[in-house]
Amino acid sequence: MVQTLEEAERILLDPAKKADYDRKLQTTPEPTRQILDEDIGPAADLIAEGWRLLIGGQVADALYVATKATEFQGNNSEAWALLAQAKFRWGDIDDSIYEYRRAIKLKPNGDSYYFDLGSVYESVDKYKEAVENFEKAVRIKPQETMYRAAIGAVYVKLSMNKEAIDILEQCVREAPDNSSYQWALAIAYSERAYEGWTYVPAGRNIEQGYYATKKAQVAEAEAYVNKAAALRFEDPELSQHLAQVRTNITSMYARQFTGNKIAMVISGLIGVGALFGAMSGQAFLLFHVLWCGGGAFLYYKASLTPQYIINRRVLAGKGGSASMSLMADATNPEYGCLIAAGLFVMTAVFIPIMAAWNYMKNYSSND
Repeated sequence: MVQTLEEAERILLDPAKKADYDRKLQTTPEPTRQILDEDIGPAADLIAEGWRLLIGGQVADALYVATKATEFQGNNSEAWALLAQAKFRWGDIDDSIYEYRRAIKLKPNGDSYYFDLGSVYESVDKYKEAVENFEKAVRIKPQETMYRAAIGAVYVKLSMNKEAIDILEQCVREAPDNSSYQWALAIAYSERAYEGWTYVPAGRNIEQGYYATKKAQVAEAEAYVNKAAALRFEDPELSQHLAQVRTNITSMYARQFTGNKIAMVISGLIGVGALFGAMSGQAFLLFHVLWCGGGAFLYYKASLTPQYIINRRVLAGKGGSASMSLMADATNPEYGCLIAAGLFVMTAVFIPIMAAWNYMKNYSSND
């Protein structure tokens, strides 16, 4: 620059050189002004370069290029969208939202702008605003699966699992190779599995967690877990969670003896005594042995209670032991046949045998 200024000084101070310079200036034609188009001019080049930098992780450089693009053409919605995305990746959430709104104002039917703005809101847990913008993107371009899947993913975060499943199942059908959609659907299935169960918060005598109280609840949870396990996704943590849910479901079917243990002991002692009596030649006591064995067995089987019924009693404050209150579950088809058989043994077998035993002892004895 110094050399240029010194040369200019020599020309302008020398009358002969200055006259020659003025003559050349008058005969040189004025340069042609190039009219720049919004889509093919330097602004478009800057936008393309900005996205290249963003993809490469050069956020600071992309931010600088995007700013230059908006300065060069302030009415270019793509430039503002680029700047908004650069601000978002830089961590300036409020500025990013503001720039996306400027892009939308310039191009109200820009479906991708609404989608990206919704993603910014979702990143800061503003789910209501996120869904509103995703829905606008869907209204503009309803055939875009990604926009609807984004709504389903937010519904999962809001525990709106039924609504999420309805959306994500359709998305998986449309794009069966998209593992992200299947992953989100698997989460919705796993969370939906427990929705019908009773949640016990911390602070009670019962351990905190979800408890099934009906067989239908367990069956429904099992169906959802099976659906989740059939999906394709790469998330070891989710796979481990599904395995834990399946273990919990299996435990709900496990049976525990909740009958009266004293009654079992007495039945056993009577059976042993009757067996010794039969061995001593009193053959009719063999029936007593059969009754004791059959009755005790039926009582034991009838007292093997599934965990979900135990949960129901515990949560109702009735304790975990069924004892003779198992009769309260006589309406349950699972136990109806056992209880009916037990009642039959008590009325049709026990009473006649005891009557025969008393008759022989009181009326047939020669003593």
